Amino acid sequence: MRLPNSQIHVISLQWATYRRHKTSAQMNAANLEFQYFNAISANQLSEEYWNAFNEKKFLLCNGRRHHINEIACFSSHRELWRICASGNENFFIFEDDFVFLDHPAETLKKVAQLPESFGFVRLEGTRPKPAKRVPTNSDLEVIRYYKVPQRTTGYRLTPKAAENLLRKSQSMYLPVDVFIRNIHIHKVQIYGLKDPAITYSTKIVTSEIGDRGNLPRPKWAKITRAAYRTLGALRNGLQQISTAITMHEKRSRSDRCT
Repeated sequence: MRLPNSQIHVISLQWATYRRHKTSAQMNAANLEFQYFNAISANQLSEEYWNAFNEKKFLLCNGRRHHINEIACFSSHRELWRICASGNENFFIFEDDFVFLDHPAETLKKVAQLPESFGFVRLEGTRPKPAKRVPTNSDLEVIRYYKVPQRTTGYRLTPKAAENLLRKSQSMYLPVDVFIRNIHIHKVQIYGLKDPAITYSTKIVTSEIGDRGNLPRPKWAKITRAAYRTLGALRNGLQQISTAITMHEKRSRSDRCT
C-alpha cells in the first residue's frame, strides 16, 4: 500500500543486513510500500558536511566532544530533507531501529491525510511531556509539544517544513534530534501522536552512533552547556508563545468568516 501523497524512506547503512531484514519484515507485514535510503557513513562524509560542521560550537553547546557518526547521522537526515524539499510529496522518514506498534498502516494512513499545516509529526512515543491536544478532521489524536522530546526514530515531514530544516541546518553544531527539538532555530512546529505508531528497539540492535557517555567532557564545557540549554529553553518558550498567538488569530479569523 502506498500512503496518500507520501513516500516512506528508511535510513539504513547499505551493509546493515540484520537491520534491513527486520525493517523489511515489518513493512511487508504492514503491507506498506517503502524504500531504503543508504545512510551516509562516517567515511563517506562529503566536504560540504565537514565544512558545515562547527566543532568548537558543538563542544560549547553540548558540553562534550562529538562522535563522528553523529555528523553522519545528521547528514543522512539532511539529505532526505533536501530531496523532500525539492518535491511535492510528504516524506515518512524512519531510522532502521524502529519497531511498529499496533495497527501501523491504519495510523500512518491517518497521519498522511493530515493537512500541510502539520509540518513535522513525530511517530514515536515518549515519556510524558508538556503538550496540548490539537483538533483534526479524523479520530487521530495529535498533540503539539511545548517541550519537544529527543530522538528521530520516525516522523512525517512536509516539503515546506523540510525546506526550513534544510535552510537552518547549514551550520551543524548539534545532534540532529537536539537540533529538531530547538524550534527557535528552524521555526517548525513539532507535533506528535497521543497513541504512537512506533517505538525504537533497545534489544534487537545497538546504536550505530556508539556510546557517547565516554566522550571527553571538559569541566569548563559544563558551564557553557548549561548556559546554552537555559537560553535555548527560553527561546523555545518564546517561540511556543508566538506560535500559540498565531494559531489563535487564525482560528478567530476563521470563526468570523463562518
